[in-house]
Amino acid sequence: MVDLPSNPSLTISTNSLSPRPDCVRRIICPLVTSWQRIILSDEDVIARKHMELQQAFETIFLAHRWPSDAAMFSGIDTLTHDFYFSPAAVRMAKDLLKFYSAAACPPPSPADLVLLIGTPGWKDSIFPPDR
Repeated sequence: MVDLPSNPSLTISTNSLSPRPDCVRRIICPLVTSWQRIILSDEDVIARKHMELQQAFETIFLAHRWPSDAAMFSGIDTLTHDFYFSPAAVRMAKDLLKFYSAAACPPPSPADLVLLIGTPGWKDSIFPPDR
């Protein structure tokens, strides 16, 4: 288990941090295809829960070797505290998202997102251009 220093009540199983071989990923992971969103309150942000969330996701993301189709975003609306996770991110961080009471949501528009954690080619990987 990995204890996060800023939130000792949140632990992440190291089993969920180990990347799966591609052959297993293709068989198991296609089951999760929806985006998820976490909405934090103003009080949560004052308590820096958004930073804890971002640090915890970054740990998982790095343990999975920076997958190009997994990313964490914030919404561009500065009056709300919405955080979005791509389907690949949902597959990797299911325990974390459950801890923060994430809910399925429609895919957001890339124009409405600010990348917090992801790779430089995130847009083409997560929102491939129409062919």
